[in-house]
Amino acid sequence: MSVGIPVTTRRRHAALAAAAALTAAALAVAGCGERGERSPAKGPGGGAPMQVTSEALEDGARMPGRFATERGGGRNVSPPLAWSDAPEGTRSFVVTVIDRHPAANDWIHWAVVDVPPDVTSLPEGSSGSVPGGRELVNTFGTRGWGGPQPPPGRGPHRYEVSVRALSVPELDVPERPSAEDLEGEMEGVVLASGALTVAYER
Repeated sequence: MSVGIPVTTRRRHAALAAAAALTAAALAVAGCGERGERSPAKGPGGGAPMQVTSEALEDGARMPGRFATERGGGRNVSPPLAWSDAPEGTRSFVVTVIDRHPAANDWIHWAVVDVPPDVTSLPEGSSGSVPGGRELVNTFGTRGWGGPQPPPGRGPHRYEVSVRALSVPELDVPERPSAEDLEGEMEGVVLASGALTVAYER
């Protein structure tokens, strides 16, 4: 006479196998969801990602000295910039260059708002004649570009060069805004953004 497995044991094994199968199925579904439903990439300043490039600036590299102020060792000319991948519905661009070193307290070196949507580049030295855009007063207290001028011997400062595509044609900001003013006014209207970061020290 053969000895069978008790009914209760068989039921327990069956229950454990079913639970394991359900767990595996749930993990598989979750894994597929993660692969097939990833959150879309975002730009550094909000919205979708854009490409920001420059013939003179390389992301992560040192800013050429000619763009610094005369006191900072340069000629105080604005750098060339270009951007692409702005989404449909873009009505203006905002271009900013901000010193993100903690000691600089988000010092604004350049802020250009209301740049028309058909303008996708600025040549070197364009400050003072940005086509259709409105150059604001920088933290130095002068309108337009104010190049790097970090304290000598204090190490590199890092400058965030960013472009944002907006859903509005004009930005209502003070003529001499803080970085916080700009961020606050752009909240909710950024469609896409891109940036590169360069360093400069004396």
